[in-house]
Amino acid sequence: MRPSFRKLLPYEYADYESHLLRLSAADRAARFHAGLTDEAIRRHCRKLRWPTDRLIGCFADGDLRGAVELRSISNPDAPVFAELAVSVEGPYQGHGVGTELVRRALLVARNRAMPCVAMTSLPNNGRMLEIGRRFDGRSSLEDDSIFTDYRLDRPDAASILQELADDGIAFLFAGVERWQRSLAAWTVGRERRAAT
Repeated sequence: MRPSFRKLLPYEYADYESHLLRLSAADRAARFHAGLTDEAIRRHCRKLRWPTDRLIGCFADGDLRGAVELRSISNPDAPVFAELAVSVEGPYQGHGVGTELVRRALLVARNRAMPCVAMTSLPNNGRMLEIGRRFDGRSSLEDDSIFTDYRLDRPDAASILQELADDGIAFLFAGVERWQRSLAAWTVGRERRAAT
């Protein structure tokens, strides 16, 4: 089944924690700029608050395999209104998952009238640097990290309709996927009962 993308609901934040815990040491370092322990990841996830912190995920076969975290910055003097961070599990890298997650996160930020979103990445993370260029981000080297900021247009009817369309299609696919899993479980249960 092809991956599907959608916003995570608050009760699915535990799925995000599980996803981050599955990341390899190299992928954890790319995501957090440090090799975090499992407990440090759990602490990070406990600090997330909906709707201030928004998560958009990539699901494959019912499991969260990639995500973008869009965190609002509460400092009114900050030139950046939110920052985003992307994580994609190894087997799903290099297939456009990160690009689609960033596209959706920037759309969500734009539709909430955030004029600027920032992303930091390690200098050797070529995929994230390419994503920055793809979405016209302005990059600079600061403290051994690449800081990319995205200047966003004001929301308009087209951007709002695009987010609504993304959400509608995503939740339709999520419903179909749940139905397929339920049907498969029911079929397996029926076959087991028939065999006894």
